Amino acid sequence: MTEYQIYSLFSGSGGNSVLIRAGGVNILIDAGKSARALCRSLTGIGSDIGEIEAIFITHEHADHIGALEVLSRRHRIPIHITEPSAAALSPSCRDSLREVMSIHS
Repeated sequence: MTEYQIYSLFSGSGGNSVLIRAGGVNILIDAGKSARALCRSLTGIGSDIGEIEAIFITHEHADHIGALEVLSRRHRIPIHITEPSAAALSPSCRDSLREVMSIHS
């Protein structure tokens, strides 16, 4: 059986993000707040942004994507997002994520 750990980094209208560690893989669900705050929270639990292999976005509200653009630009982390949520992103955000974003139906 694969061991897993789940850490709620942020939860609420100010930002949402959850780290899931399972089978040696580290993923983020949402990237709310700022990139700096998210990195600080990861450090606080003994992790690092360099260990994140993917970010899954549940939807495009600001409290779920606040750090997305900066994280993807600085760290080239693959982003997984649904087509409707990707379409709702600002044009500048979509352009900056184009190379790392996987859009799903």
